[in-house]
Amino acid sequence: MAVIDSNLESMELEMKLTSTVEEQEEQEEKNKNSAIDDPWSELRGTFGGSTSLLRVNLFGCSKLESIPDFCFLNCTSLVRVDFNENLQSIGEASFHSCPLASIVLPNKLARIGAHAFERCKFESVDLPKSLSIIDEGAFILCDALTHIALPDRLTELHDETFYGCAALASVEFNDNLTRIGSDCFTETAVQSTTFPTKLTKVDAEAFGSCESLMDVTFNDKLTALGDRAFSHCTSLVTVVLNENLETIGANSFSQCFDLPSITLPGRLLSLETDLFA
Repeated sequence: MAVIDSNLESMELEMKLTSTVEEQEEQEEKNKNSAIDDPWSELRGTFGGSTSLLRVNLFGCSKLESIPDFCFLNCTSLVRVDFNENLQSIGEASFHSCPLASIVLPNKLARIGAHAFERCKFESVDLPKSLSIIDEGAFILCDALTHIALPDRLTELHDETFYGCAALASVEFNDNLTRIGSDCFTETAVQSTTFPTKLTKVDAEAFGSCESLMDVTFNDKLTALGDRAFSHCTSLVTVVLNENLETIGANSFSQCFDLPSITLPGRLLSLETDLFA
């Protein structure tokens, strides 16, 4: 069994994680003129593609504040990571396609990079209060994830954050969220949602193809609803729009076959084509 443990081996891991940033920059400079069809085709991380690696223990890496991009990309046997308490940033695609069964994120973590946990297998994750940025696609296709609660410092959900999380049925929004990005909850199992008080924009296909979604309640400050925002939500029966909504994008409620009625707000400025087609 391949295990990276604390003490001496953790110190060696810390040195490798720190030095890999310079190595990665050198490699990227060499590859600037190379055409790459698949953005994940290069194993640019320290341990990327290590198929025998089962566990990583970072407890002893007391000075480690960030995990570099692609660090454990495609470690297809990695099921457990123990993070150190001072970690503040997890880089892009760091654990992409790792079958992590569970994770406990450290209390000082501020940022999760794009696609960091794509295709991981954990059922739940507690996002720490310190977290303020989740980049696009961070949890895309985590098909075992069932519940998520957003911490108060998080003000924006980027595109595709939870796209394709097929078991995700429950989402707890915080009161400070202002935007939900494109395809953020597309093809999830969300059943009901009430938008937080400061939310002003829901982007294109944010809840597209959420076939279990039955009711949506808008807040007072929402002004724009993107194209296909709720398209193919085939179980949707109740939508309560707010009076300040000004723009409803094209196909916003297309293929919502069970939606019996909807009242459009008086301040509506723009109504795009095929709203219910």
